[in-house]
Amino acid sequence: MNWNQKPVIRTLGMLLGCAVVACSQLGSTSIRAEETAPRQWAIVREPKLIEGSGIAPALSSSQPAFWILNDGAGILRIYAINSTGQRCGLLEVPDSQTVDTEDLASFSLGNMTFLLAADTGNNDLDRPTARLFLLPEPTLEHDFSSGETAGKQPSDQKFSVKPLLAWDIAYPDAPRNVEALGVDPVQRKILLVSKEKKDAPATVYQTDLPINEQGKLTADWINSATTPRTFEKLGRINVPTVLGMTMNPTGDTAVLLGKSAVTIIRRDKNQTWADAFTRPGIKLDIPRQKKGESICFGPVVAAHNGPQSLFLHSEGTDQPIWEIPWPTIVTPK
Repeated sequence: MNWNQKPVIRTLGMLLGCAVVACSQLGSTSIRAEETAPRQWAIVREPKLIEGSGIAPALSSSQPAFWILNDGAGILRIYAINSTGQRCGLLEVPDSQTVDTEDLASFSLGNMTFLLAADTGNNDLDRPTARLFLLPEPTLEHDFSSGETAGKQPSDQKFSVKPLLAWDIAYPDAPRNVEALGVDPVQRKILLVSKEKKDAPATVYQTDLPINEQGKLTADWINSATTPRTFEKLGRINVPTVLGMTMNPTGDTAVLLGKSAVTIIRRDKNQTWADAFTRPGIKLDIPRQKKGESICFGPVVAAHNGPQSLFLHSEGTDQPIWEIPWPTIVTPK
């Protein structure tokens, strides 16, 4: 299967502060971008976050917060950042030795929440396998982002977390450099998208989530968790230089982060991701970032009836987290 269709392009503000409205037809679906501009959610003030490469919403936090990991090697550490930009938590996985961590996802199954970290960087294409870390998400009790405690130093909770599973993965065709990870909790799939050189089309891979709603290994993993798992190759897609990825909690949308735009892929009900990626995506321009490598959907807020936003972060110290309003998608009657 070859996914070389060109994306449908719609602009959401080339420069910061720009606001645009756009309408188009994509098959039977009409796309309308809301008339709102990107906004700065926070500036990250954690000095140890110098190469932020993956961001995910803190699903178990009592206040809005995000988990962010560095691009790099060594002990796996994931930092929790609140809306003041301060660190409010630090997750560490003892005895972990990563090679090149690149992306992060959070997701819910049943009443439990999880983090999935991708040690999948391979710039020289000399790693025969990569590695994923599946972690129970710890609960962040406070972030001191509002009320009487606004502006004060947040509580800095520290967590030593043992992985539910840390396993080696491989690709069926060749070693890949992968910086984009997504989790579909509805279809129970993990997706990886390669980062190719010279604007070559990316390759998309998938495998099954290895756990059930009770947080237990599924039956096919009980006796084979130590064996490297080969991902299934779904095909190629004409999206160059994929730097990150996110998927929404309802499992019907994947968003691929590029250098200056995101590409949105929608999955219809009863459709597989292999089929969904054969359709043209919707391309939305994003705020210019020096080294943007992180993207995620925001946390679901029960009192909020509108669409979720996208959030972006980049490498470097004192970098902002940008919030991008999610374009409304309307299906004609």
